Amino acid sequence: MNGDPALSEFERFLADFEILNLPRDKLREYKGKAAQNNWQSLSALAEGLVARHYQLKVGIEKVEFHPALQPRGTGDLSVKMRSRKIFYEITSLATGPYEQKVEDAFDEICRKEVVRLKKPRYVELIIDHARLHTDKPGHLESETVGAALEKFIDSLDLRALFNSDLFIRHLDLDRVAALPLREMTVYEHAHWKSQPGLEVNMLRDSDLAQLVEEESTRKWADKITPAMVSECPISSLHWFDSTTGVSEFHIQSRLVHPSRASEDEKKAFLDHIARSVAGKLDRAKPQLQPGFLNVLVIMAYNWLSHGYENQTGLRPLGFDLIEKAVRQALDKFQNPDLSCVQLYEWNYAKAQTIQNPYSQEASKLSEEELQLL
Repeated sequence: MNGDPALSEFERFLADFEILNLPRDKLREYKGKAAQNNWQSLSALAEGLVARHYQLKVGIEKVEFHPALQPRGTGDLSVKMRSRKIFYEITSLATGPYEQKVEDAFDEICRKEVVRLKKPRYVELIIDHARLHTDKPGHLESETVGAALEKFIDSLDLRALFNSDLFIRHLDLDRVAALPLREMTVYEHAHWKSQPGLEVNMLRDSDLAQLVEEESTRKWADKITPAMVSECPISSLHWFDSTTGVSEFHIQSRLVHPSRASEDEKKAFLDHIARSVAGKLDRAKPQLQPGFLNVLVIMAYNWLSHGYENQTGLRPLGFDLIEKAVRQALDKFQNPDLSCVQLYEWNYAKAQTIQNPYSQEASKLSEEELQLL
């Protein structure tokens, strides 16, 4: 399992809880859930690791996986703590439909471009989302993302670089866009004649200078101008010989704060948390066990809030904003069956707990029970 401790613990969960021996219909349902997971949507993994956490804490005999709820439905987990049973509803933040469309567009570009590489190469493009078109709510127009990237890969003749004899660990296209003479090529910037007999090299970037000096890329440098690059969503790129002998093509988002894109992402993440809480509290779709303690656990990670489970570091998106989003959902539904909401990034043992002020007496956690969570 690639040496990942979390995945090793998940393996122990599968074995100890005899998941493969579940009744056929339940096993099919669980496999379907697990198959939907990717690195952003890990509900099945989260369920298993929380179950494993309490198995080690109180003993497997006190932990029930997928308990029946009354009058109907199935919970994710129940744990017998001292004299009371706690029901757990566990989820992770899946990729939303709009975000998934953007990722799918990136994947489609990668599939097209990797077969166009003429030699085993590793290529990666870094995308600045702020330069992609957005609709009125500030979301990327996912249908145009692929076309926009293909347009610039073609117009900037980037395949000539990918397939050249040269490889560069980091080519900053933003620096090309910042060159002083917008209609003058990169090559001409390196050989600018300020006056007869006096030639000045205006390239201060060593990687750009390589493109001019190397015969296989000189033609590219003599074609590309700052004006051609100025609106390009590809902020930077790198390519080099593949160490595995197999070609790879990747697209990554540029993670920069402050930026318009990071502000849009911050709002989307908080909205997603609020929707996750709201979805579990809607009494028209019961997922809580009335008359018992009920805990909603959300595995929620975002680079803007990295480290909130440790309460350390300076983050663009602090836990106070996450808590505010959760409390707004609690205020809206005022569900008396929920005891609290727990949020964590990767380590459930460090989850942050937000109590529900609308809990009825049977669903209120004592101080001792809070300490045992």
